[in-house]
Amino acid sequence: MSDETYNGWKNYPTWVVNLWLSNDEGSYHATHEVVRQGLTYADDHPDVPDIWTQEQANRFAVAYELKNFVEELAGDAYSEASFVADLLGYALSEVSWEEIADTWIEQTQESLDSDDRSDYSDRERNDGTLYR
Repeated sequence: MSDETYNGWKNYPTWVVNLWLSNDEGSYHATHEVVRQGLTYADDHPDVPDIWTQEQANRFAVAYELKNFVEELAGDAYSEASFVADLLGYALSEVSWEEIADTWIEQTQESLDSDDRSDYSDRERNDGTLYR
């Protein structure tokens, strides 16, 4: 069996998405904002503690938000039928969003305190619904 990891990540698409999310100051800060929003949503998730642990809810919510964020960044290249959209869609389907989420959660939680999270309680998620 061959090792298909790339620079310590599950695969090339996962590595390159994380690279671009952290590649410049603007992307880095925008990504931290997305992660904070996901963590805020996970804090009040109705499936905790009956179905998920808080850690699982954090991971799921942040992975979901990061995936939506990257798809929004891709814009028309991802949403319109084309050769490029097909290739991009395939590459994004191979991304381990959970692996990226775990990395960003760890970084972001170190800088959060309870006051920071309350600042996001009435903000919109990337899909337009409100965090509550």
